[in-house]
Amino acid sequence: MKNYIQKIIIIAILLIAILIWIINLFKPDVVTLNTMNIEDWHIGWTGTYTAYVNGKKVDNNEMIWSSDNTNVATCINGKLTAVGEGVATVTCMTKKGEYTTCLVTVLPDVVTLNTEKLEDWQIGWKGSFTVSINGKKVNNSEMEWISDNTDVATCVGGNLTAVGEGSAIITCINDRGYSAKCVVTVVDKVTLNTEKLEDWQIGWTGSFAAYVNDEKVNNSELEWSSDNEEVATCIDGNLTAVGAGTATITCMNEKGYYATCIVTVVEDDSE
Repeated sequence: MKNYIQKIIIIAILLIAILIWIINLFKPDVVTLNTMNIEDWHIGWTGTYTAYVNGKKVDNNEMIWSSDNTNVATCINGKLTAVGEGVATVTCMTKKGEYTTCLVTVLPDVVTLNTEKLEDWQIGWKGSFTVSINGKKVNNSEMEWISDNTDVATCVGGNLTAVGEGSAIITCINDRGYSAKCVVTVVDKVTLNTEKLEDWQIGWTGSFAAYVNDEKVNNSELEWSSDNEEVATCIDGNLTAVGAGTATITCMNEKGYYATCIVTVVEDDSE
């Protein structure tokens, strides 16, 4: 009787083991990736998935990879590449057909310039833009540059030149059509033949030479003023020192653009 019971127990254990083996044989694999959702990607970005089957890391070459929208993202042996704006679902599948997916969102290119506005530029001034795409600096020659008013400002290869008064919008465009803009305002450049006169003595007189956009103009066309007429006066560009001290002479055109000269008058030590 005892031997009979032992045999039954052994048979039961064997049956249970066979049953567990059969269950595991037909139990579906659990496939997972290191991420199920990739957001805010940009065109040109790449990355590599890590795949697991039943919690164990496997070689990506052992899996079957696919994308439902290869215009947005491709995936070859687990290597992901963003190729266009939009959404794609990447599938990672075992040879037995068990799989998992990852949703990939690719955003438009973000093109930025180092500045969106340049104000009070003067004719003849020059400078260069710095452009970045998706936060990465790129060569200016890779972009297309356009000015909507070349009478005001030109931009060739990212090199800006102010050529006339007014406003212009500079547009920088990449090869996929994404762009950034900068508004450039150019004003008249008013200059004098000198910005400082020192050690003038009371009674001395002289005349300024004034220029607008580097062209000499008649002094009578401009408005002249002194912030301290007890030191110096200026009428139509004619300067007279009248007392010891400091005065700022301002020369302004009809549009309000101006230049200044600081005049210092000293006592006559010869007496």
